[in-house]
Amino acid sequence: MTRTVNSEWNQGFRGGRIIIPGTARQLGAFGLFRPSPSQRQAHGHTVLKHAEGGVLWISLGELLEQNVPLPELTDLAATFRTWVLDAHAPEIFSGSSPVAKRFVDVAAVLERCDVTVFLVSASPLPVGSDNPFSALEVVESSEVLPNEGVHGS
Repeated sequence: MTRTVNSEWNQGFRGGRIIIPGTARQLGAFGLFRPSPSQRQAHGHTVLKHAEGGVLWISLGELLEQNVPLPELTDLAATFRTWVLDAHAPEIFSGSSPVAKRFVDVAAVLERCDVTVFLVSASPLPVGSDNPFSALEVVESSEVLPNEGVHGS
């Protein structure tokens, strides 16, 4: 199922998506492949899951907790034109906590820099008009891949 929620946050992110639940097949459809833990790396103050070829992959929760300075975020956005944000913390999408405010600040930088954003989550995210990523198309799959087992001799 695909749906789009319109909001005032519609200038950037044009090619991005919110991908639920983020299966390997879903990610592969967009040329994305989940990095292994051994690919973690540091870039300034920021710990990334992986960054290569213009694609940055990071946990959204970790990004917000690290409180990366806005100039460094802007530098990252200029260097990496596609961001994949693992978003397994729905509580950051609402409320008035410092983390929720930081989320809006990060989204504003990414939108201003016209970064393509893929938000990957195992479960549905609140995408109301107050969510900066509400302009992203939502790709959901209820597809359950068959368990074919292991075959061999």
